[in-house]
Amino acid sequence: MRRYQRELGFVLVAFLVVGSIVSYFFNQLKREKSETAATVYSFVPPHPEALLRIQETNTWLKLIAGGERERRLFEEHIPVFFFHLFEEIPVHEALFSFHAEGVVCLVKANPLEAKRLSATTQHLLDNYPPKKQVIGTTQLSYYTDGPQRFLGTFYREGIWVASYHKLLLEQAGQTTHSLPHFPAASSTVNLLFPYDKEWMQANIYKSEGRLSAFLRFPVDTFPNDSLQISLADTLQRRFCHRLHLPLDSVTVESTSDDDALYLTLRY
Repeated sequence: MRRYQRELGFVLVAFLVVGSIVSYFFNQLKREKSETAATVYSFVPPHPEALLRIQETNTWLKLIAGGERERRLFEEHIPVFFFHLFEEIPVHEALFSFHAEGVVCLVKANPLEAKRLSATTQHLLDNYPPKKQVIGTTQLSYYTDGPQRFLGTFYREGIWVASYHKLLLEQAGQTTHSLPHFPAASSTVNLLFPYDKEWMQANIYKSEGRLSAFLRFPVDTFPNDSLQISLADTLQRRFCHRLHLPLDSVTVESTSDDDALYLTLRY
């Protein structure tokens, strides 16, 4: 009888242990599935003016390293803090969303990477624990970065989000937004911008010591040379206007074949 009770007890304990492991396994899968369901685009606030998509932040930093002119161009549009952050913690996928009100940084990160990003943020700023605020189901953390200046962050569904603009951060954290289809990345650093009701992609790279942007347009969109020249002129003016650059600081080169018109802007 005692032997039977011991065997029964062993079976029950084994069942509980196996059950807890299986439950943990499926809960983990469920959480990972939830985290990987979102993309860096999922929490972009409404109406972005442009997006800077980066596949490897190390490559991006090397792109502008050694060139004060190039780094200054990016620093005029992206808070310097993010340069320091990615120098400390390189990431595989990041997105900067540019709005009239400010900039939002979105990073694809697992929970451990998100903790490292938050810990490094605290270390790089005032090193004091952040102030917490909960809006809906999202917990926001605010770090002090000088008098009356705060960087807010949150982590949700595998995406770490940060911004100095409180309203943009809250909009990003409220829910996932329905965004247009963006072209697949064709280089390590891409600039995405709206043009004629669609999102165009410019591949950013360095050539002959100059920062360059390469764009491709279907040739049937511009059936004659005058329209192609007009497009090149329009893009040059838009780039200079958006980046606050003198018009003569950006040159445009164009080529075409049977399929497409290719434009290269050099700074």
